[in-house]
Amino acid sequence: MLAALPLLFLFDHFGKSALAIPALGSVGMVAIAIWLRWRLRRHVWFWLTMTVFAALHVFLLLLLPWTDKRVPTPVVIPIGLADLYTMLVIIYVVQKFIGGTKTNRNNCSREIVS
Repeated sequence: MLAALPLLFLFDHFGKSALAIPALGSVGMVAIAIWLRWRLRRHVWFWLTMTVFAALHVFLLLLLPWTDKRVPTPVVIPIGLADLYTMLVIIYVVQKFIGGTKTNRNNCSREIVS
């Protein structure tokens, strides 16, 4: 939570404190999606897809009305999980469409030749 303080202060400084928590949630979901698909990091299409996700999150943050009131965690968690799941499915579809990587999940699987 300490790492989020600069972002909270920034939103408060510009009078948009209602956007701080949704912005942190959006950053968190995009970061988790990147972490879960980190093996695709060497592909340009992956970073382009993540950039589109980030831009879409910014657009939605600015478009939707947000409240300063507290929203219960049981309401927020399913929305965040649906967001994350949607991003992961889209990454999978883009990977299949573009031809993606055929790498093995186990990066340490090298044959030892004597």
